[in-house]
Parts: sequence; C-alpha cells; structure tokens
Amino acid sequence: FRPLANDSSAMELITSNSHLRIDVSTGEVTATLAQPDSHIIGVDDDGVIWLLPTNDSSTIFALDQNGTQRSLSAESGWLPLVGTARDLVQDANGNIWLSTNEDVRRFDGTQWTIYSRDDLGMAAPLMEDVGTLFRLAYAPLTQTVWVGECDWVGPGPMGGGGVRWFDGTVWQGSDAPTAQG
Repeated sequence: FRPLANDSSAMELITSNSHLRIDVSTGEVTATLAQPDSHIIGVDDDGVIWLLPTNDSSTIFALDQNGTQRSLSAESGWLPLVGTARDLVQDANGNIWLSTNEDVRRFDGTQWTIYSRDDLGMAAPLMEDVGTLFRLAYAPLTQTVWVGECDWVGPGPMGGGGVRWFDGTVWQGSDAPTAQG
C-alpha cells in the first residue's frame, strides 16, 4: 500500500499480479492485472507498471497508464536476473532504481546501469550458499538512493554488506559505521 506521489486523493495497492488504484474520495478502484506469464515488480511515480516475465528474465517490461508496453532487454543494458527483483523506487531525476538478489540497477529512461556488489563497495559473503538480499529506499529530502544488503543462511540473517547511498555520481558509505552487518 502506498500513497500516489502525484495525487494526494489516491492510494495504490501493489501485489505480484495486480495493481489497484483507489480514489479515496469516490471509492473508485481501477485494476491492472499482470499477464499470466509475468509478475509486477513495482509502479513508478508516473504510474508506469514494471513487469518481469516469470520464466525468462532476459527482458523487463514497462506498461504505461495508456496501456502502451515497452520492452527493455540487452540493447538497453538489461541483463537477465539470477534471482528476482525486490524493490523499485524512482528518484527526483526520474531514474528508476531496482534491487535484485545480485545487484542494484538504475534506468535513466534509455539505458540500464548495473551496480554489482563490488561497485557498491560490499565484500562477498563469508560463506558459500548464502542468499543475498538488496533493499532500496529513496530519501527525497537529500535526493539520495540508499541500498542495504543482508546475507541469509538457514533461518535468518548472517551478516551482510551494510548500507550505502548514491550521491548522484558514486556510491558512498564503504567506510561508514554501517559498512558491514
């Protein structure tokens, strides 16, 4: 559930297979369902629904409010996922940020830039067979994108790469007190 960035009279409910826009004043609900072979990653501030095919992550789709679908694949810098997409946020410049199990990705409207664990200044997990989870947050006051990384083994967390923030040019925080854990 989240308020709409550009419309204070509406809320959104986003699940992996549906997007509902709820007009709070009228109670009207507008629904968009994901195609049977895809799931919704998120919705950006412009109302574009981002979808990923269930069995083939070599292409990501963007569905605008008019129903026009745009597909983005290798020619735009998109690389297939090793796991799944987690978070989707949009920054003040309109860039779309996406976290996955393996990396953080930024789409500038034309090209994807993929930031690996090394690009983020995060060390590799201490053990093999560790699940990785990157999470994103956007801080509008400072206009920074933040990423946290946690390593999972068995029933719970087992350390991680800590927290970093993007200053608009490079990732910061590799020497901060939150650089590990």
